[in-house]
Parts: sequence; C-alpha cells; structure tokens
Amino acid sequence: MRCSRILAALTAAMLFIVYSGCGGGEGKKDSGSGGATQAKAGDKAGGQAASAVVKGAIDVSLVTPEHFAAIVIHPQRLSSSPLVAEKLKDEKIAEAIKKFGLDPSEVEQIVVLLSMDEKQSEPIPVMLTRFTHDVDAKEILTKMQAAAAKKESKPIKEVTVAGKTCFDLGGEKNAGLAYAPSKNTIVLTMKENMEKVLASTEPKGPLYERIKKASADNDLIVAVELEKYPGLDKQIDAAKAGAPPMGQNYLDGAKTLRGVTLGLNLTGDSLLKIVLDTKDAAGAETVETLLKDGVKLLDGALAGLKQNVPKEAKADFADAFKLGDEALAGVSVIKGSSAVTIVLKRPASMDKVGPLVDKAIQAAMMGAMGGGQPRPMTMPTENEKSGPTLPGKSE
Repeated sequence: MRCSRILAALTAAMLFIVYSGCGGGEGKKDSGSGGATQAKAGDKAGGQAASAVVKGAIDVSLVTPEHFAAIVIHPQRLSSSPLVAEKLKDEKIAEAIKKFGLDPSEVEQIVVLLSMDEKQSEPIPVMLTRFTHDVDAKEILTKMQAAAAKKESKPIKEVTVAGKTCFDLGGEKNAGLAYAPSKNTIVLTMKENMEKVLASTEPKGPLYERIKKASADNDLIVAVELEKYPGLDKQIDAAKAGAPPMGQNYLDGAKTLRGVTLGLNLTGDSLLKIVLDTKDAAGAETVETLLKDGVKLLDGALAGLKQNVPKEAKADFADAFKLGDEALAGVSVIKGSSAVTIVLKRPASMDKVGPLVDKAIQAAMMGAMGGGQPRPMTMPTENEKSGPTLPGKSE
C-alpha cells in the first residue's frame, strides 16, 4: 500500500477507540451543528498555524484546495467517558497502548486529509496528530514504527525537506515522512507529498469551507467534497452496470450530491447528523425520497428479523430489537432548498450497545437462515422489486 504502516496502524487504533466509545455513558451535551471555533490560519509555511490552534478547535491548518475529504477524531474525548475508561484498563488493550506508545487519552485530535488527481490510482493521505502535551516526535514515531512493522524496522533518520527537519520512516519511495510543526503536533504523509504539505501557507478551498461549518464538539467528523474527487461520475456509472435496480437508484442519487458532512456524537442528544448538499433543488428532492424509502426498508428488515428469531431466543434479543426500534423512531429527514439533513437521536438504550452488537449480528444471521424454522414466504410488490423510484424517473 502507498500509505505507510504507521499511518494505517494509527488510524486503526483511533477507530478502535471510536468503536469502544459506543457505550458512552455520562458526558457532554450535544451542542448542535456548525459554528465551532476553527484553527487560526496565521503563520507561514508547513502548517505552522497548528501551533496557533485554539484548544478543542478543529485543526484546518493543512487543508488545501486539492483535498477532497477529511476525517477528524477526538480520542481524548472518547476515552474519557466512563465506559471507555473502564475498557482501557483491560490487560490486552493496555498492553497494546504501551506497545504503540500512544495513549488515546493523551491525543486531543487526529485529522486525516485525502487528496487525489486523475493521475493517481488512490488517494494520498496526510495525518495530523495533536497531543494534549509536548511530545518527543522521534521517540513516538520510533515506538509506533516498531510496533507496526512485521519485521525489524529501519532506524528513523532526520532529513531536511524544504528547509524543515523531518523524520524519514524508511528508505522506500512511498515510506512515511513525518514533521513536527509544533511541540505537541506530528504530521505524517508520504515522502513524495511532504514538500507540498510544507509549502501550504494557509488553509483554503471547498473542503476548508465545509469543515468550518462542522461542530468541533463531535467525536468523529467526516467531510467530503465529492466534486473534488476526479472521475467520480464515471466510477458510479461503472458500479451501476452490475447493480440491482434498487442499487442503481441510490447510485443515481449519489450523482446529485455536491458534498457530505457527517458528525457523530456518542453522548449528545443527537447521535448522528449527516448533511447531504445537492447540486440543485431537484437533487434534494431525489435524496429526500431515497432516504425516507431507505428508512422504510430498514424498518421492514428489522420486522423480518423479529419474525424469524425463534420464540425461545426472543428474550435474548429483546434489548437489541428495542435499540433498533428506538433508533428508527429517532430518525428525521429534513429537506432544504439544495440540501437534505438526516438526524438520528441518541437511543435511550445506547448505553447497552456494546453487548448488543453481538446479539444483533446473531439475530441477522438467524434471520438470514430462517432462525432454524421455515421462513414465511411473501411476494414482493412491484415497488419492492425495483426499490425506491426517483422523482421524475419513469417506471
């Protein structure tokens, strides 16, 4: 892979923390969307604005017009919830944290940025990790490289790129290169991309504008400017060729989108908020129809699972089904002039989600197998055969 092993390992570790936080417990209140204080774009070159970032703000110092997607994770916030804090005491998890030398409770924020042009076969990532305190970048990188390597790793060397001291994580062309713009921040990308990162003077571009509207109080933020992804429409058309009618309708709906912003807040009143910006009003109507029909399909699928679980097992899955009912009941689809927002209220049963995950998977498997009993046979309607129909699209 073009992305370094350290980059992949760090991302996986932080996503694990996000998953672990799904039981959430006590914590912050949902502060709603938009308007969060962002990183200041003051100093020159190489993301030096990172040192001027207001604590708790989303660090946008490295965002350029070439970036089409951003993932923002707040590990410290996730690990501070009672349930996650207890899980981090687990012997195996504690051992893994010690091995990587990266305690999630000491990582304030991770920002992953993706860029791509038509000449590239896959996106080029940039990862910015901001700690809660000053760190020795070389020491942290050495520990992580050793933990992620399948064989003995090469020593990290200090090299100069565009007049800045960087850390070479390997001799290969596509190996990682790291840079510390401030005492509490480490930036990691591929060698071939570091000069471009260091040359950025101030954040700007469509993705920057999108991130500015996101709430920094979310545990996880995903922002995507679909129009900045080269050849996306061609890829969607290729995917449609082998897709069933229902899938084709949703792929057509995807072509009406301009960008997407997702905010996940595990302890807020709103668990999930997704804003889908469309190219025009007709696109908003299309997306609204698809989302509402999608909720109906999920509701029907949940009803099917309930029906197919054996009577003797229904009590075991009662909590899981209750969570599903609460989640679907808490879904709102709101259409604007050229955007559709889907909001999922935090289910009251959310605190039990950890142990419910396995039950939900088991229920899905039972449903697929008929629960060991003959599944009821029902004939689908014409609409069910083809899936949701797009507004203005002929049958």
